[in-house]
Amino acid sequence: MHGLWSGVGKPKMNCFLTPMVDELVRLKQDVLTWTAPSGSVVKTVINLDLIVADSVARPLLQNFKQFNGTYGWGFCMHKGSLVQKGVGYVRTYPVGNAPPQPLLHSQSLQFAAHADECGSPVFGVKGVTPLYQIPGLQYCHWLQPRIYAFGTTRCCTTVS
Repeated sequence: MHGLWSGVGKPKMNCFLTPMVDELVRLKQDVLTWTAPSGSVVKTVINLDLIVADSVARPLLQNFKQFNGTYGWGFCMHKGSLVQKGVGYVRTYPVGNAPPQPLLHSQSLQFAAHADECGSPVFGVKGVTPLYQIPGLQYCHWLQPRIYAFGTTRCCTTVS
């Protein structure tokens, strides 16, 4: 399953995601039954385990602040700090003596509900996303950067 937005500007994520989420929820609840070529009946449950998105699309899907905003990393409770670079500033997430506390699934749900109530982001979470409705999806784990995927892609596409 994939999605591609070709409209002007960024997509309205509720509109963009809701049909896919509704279908995934239905497929999870209503087991997919089909007949194999051998004639046996097979029952299949569809699960969404991973979403691949770049650093610009990921916060839109999560309804989080982008990586250059306060608490914009999205995987931990690190506020980040602004560092001057050239004529501007960049946000960095330096790790000191103790690594930052990870953002847990249960926390992201609480922060999203609170952000919707108060109308402003809570620890970088801007509000609820339709993806919360997908059963069994551990929200803070399915959109983590997969560094090994980049290495695999580079390896598989290198021409000697």
